[in-house]
Amino acid sequence: MSQNCDAQVNRRDFVAVAAAAAAGLGALSGLTGLPAALGQATTQPSAASGVDVGAKSDYTKDGVTTTWEKANKVLVVRLNGRIYAMTSKCTHRGCPLDDAGDHLNCPCHNSDFTYAGAVIDGPAKRGLDHFGITVNDAGHLIVDVTKKFPEAKWDDPASYVTVGS
Repeated sequence: MSQNCDAQVNRRDFVAVAAAAAAGLGALSGLTGLPAALGQATTQPSAASGVDVGAKSDYTKDGVTTTWEKANKVLVVRLNGRIYAMTSKCTHRGCPLDDAGDHLNCPCHNSDFTYAGAVIDGPAKRGLDHFGITVNDAGHLIVDVTKKFPEAKWDDPASYVTVGS
């Protein structure tokens, strides 16, 4: 048995209710830090916590690790006594890079980069940005993708960690 509903919502009332609901959701979104303030665990890590790419001791040989390429757009490289993280996207058009065995290759337009991130062959004109990287108290490497180091700043101590120290 169906009931006849005489109440109808006009467009103005609908827009007013929708705006109020959106404002309420916006106010609630400001409470996302509340569980942490109450000493409870939060389900999402903050951007400041960075990307944990594993224990420093896991990087025993020179080469590229692509484990975080898809989810975080990060390549981790151990090379010449340093471990660093860099973008996994080509500087030409942003295509994902492939490990070609002794260098990185962009399959979209065939740019090649050294494992350090320098351009070998274009059309890319600039090297890959490195990210900030540190070792936490547990010995894990933490990558800060908000801190970018262009090729001219690859020697900045905040852009790598040394092997063995």
